[in-house]
Amino acid sequence: MDRTTIPTYSLFIHPANLRELMTDIWSDEPIPAKLTIHNKTFPINLAYRGNHIREFAKKSYLITIKKRANYRKNQEFHLNAEFLDTSLIRSKLSFDFFHDIGVFVPSARHVFLKINGKKSGIYLKIESLDQLYFEKRNIPVKAIFYAINSDADFSLYSYYEKRSKLDLLSGYECKYGTVKEGLYFREFIYKINALSDDEFTKEVENYLDVHTFLRWLAGVVCIQNFDGFHQNYAIFLNAETNLFSI
Repeated sequence: MDRTTIPTYSLFIHPANLRELMTDIWSDEPIPAKLTIHNKTFPINLAYRGNHIREFAKKSYLITIKKRANYRKNQEFHLNAEFLDTSLIRSKLSFDFFHDIGVFVPSARHVFLKINGKKSGIYLKIESLDQLYFEKRNIPVKAIFYAINSDADFSLYSYYEKRSKLDLLSGYECKYGTVKEGLYFREFIYKINALSDDEFTKEVENYLDVHTFLRWLAGVVCIQNFDGFHQNYAIFLNAETNLFSI
């Protein structure tokens, strides 16, 4: 891989803040840092991301730009270590594949990361699926829900508690939206479980962009990302169609 074609991202983390970050790898509390890209420096918040991947020697990071006006391309993005993929390209190819088959997907590109002057290697920079993502694509959005664990499986039963869910939004984090949209999402989850087959056929298109969903489903099967059935996906409510898309 020719590193001259890959941009270099340089992180500066004060040693005291770096010690704080390394002390508890399971903390989601961000620390302040600075990020330099193309000779421009931005104040950021930085935190580890992922679950079991936090234990790997090469960490993955969540970056939040503090002043959005200074950096309009992304307010928040991820730097994935791709630690288990020695080729470093499987995830990038997957994102490109989903884009080609017409599924909403974040932009992704490789970058070379330095931390306090030390080379940390190649990372995959992934755009966050937040309001800014939809603004840049002129897609009106009412709500964004992110699947954060295995309870985000569209069922009425909790994988973790081994009983009926106390809240049908269990497993999801509401990234954007109001209580009203949350209730509408709960209604959708309840109906896809409670309706008869005939009723489901008639009702599902009132809630879901079915064609986009089927493209996503085919894509997940093709790349065998079976973890993606239960987590690590986003579902949003289109303000124009009032339909959910994944």
